[in-house]
Amino acid sequence: MEFENRFDGDQVDVVDQTEETREDGGQAGVVDQVESKVQSRAENAALKAARLQGSREAEERIRKQFDREIAESGAVNPETGKPFQSFKEFQEYGKKYQEELLAEQAEKTGRPVEELREEAENRAYISKQRKEAEAKQAQNTKRLADRDRLVADAMAFQQKYPDVDIAQLEKNQKFRKFAGSRMYKEPLADLYADYIEMVADAQETAQARADSKASRGTGGGTGGDTVRLTPAQQKQLDEWNQNNPDMKMTAKEFAGR
Repeated sequence: MEFENRFDGDQVDVVDQTEETREDGGQAGVVDQVESKVQSRAENAALKAARLQGSREAEERIRKQFDREIAESGAVNPETGKPFQSFKEFQEYGKKYQEELLAEQAEKTGRPVEELREEAENRAYISKQRKEAEAKQAQNTKRLADRDRLVADAMAFQQKYPDVDIAQLEKNQKFRKFAGSRMYKEPLADLYADYIEMVADAQETAQARADSKASRGTGGGTGGDTVRLTPAQQKQLDEWNQNNPDMKMTAKEFAGR
């Protein structure tokens, strides 16, 4: 009776409702979702293919590099008596050699080769884990040492230059460009001392050029000692020379009157 009820006249209503849903556009949302899922799967497949292709290309580059290094080394294959031609040949010989050693050891000890192989793999795994742990510990130790060194360096800088804000100095693009690769490697106080010396030299050079230009503008010429006037004196000299074109004075003459 249950199956009969499912396929009696009431089933027509269900079909009619489905048709109406398609006609009123409700079904379009379902279609969009299906298309979206298909598109997502296609995109994922394309990305996966791209990753695999990139991985294969990287492996190929590494293989060619190893092949070149093996060929250049001139290492001889004991089986052929000729130099190894590829890294693959070198690997295959290495595996065969290891198997021969395991067979000899099994014959001497009376233990199965599989047991010896597993034992050797376990030792290799443990050795690898230990080396990775040691490398990580060394990295952490270096990181902490670098941190302590930078803290001590900052304190030494602050003692020598208490009026300089270290944070602002680090943000100063001119200073960072001057420091370059020396930043965080050499004492900050030494870098800053070199920097302010460079700035002072640049300012002195700029002032000398300005004085030379001013001297030429007032008829001072290029000979003799350079005389620096204060802005007020320079203004007086300019006014004098403008008002007395027949009796112009140089900066040196003006200062010595």
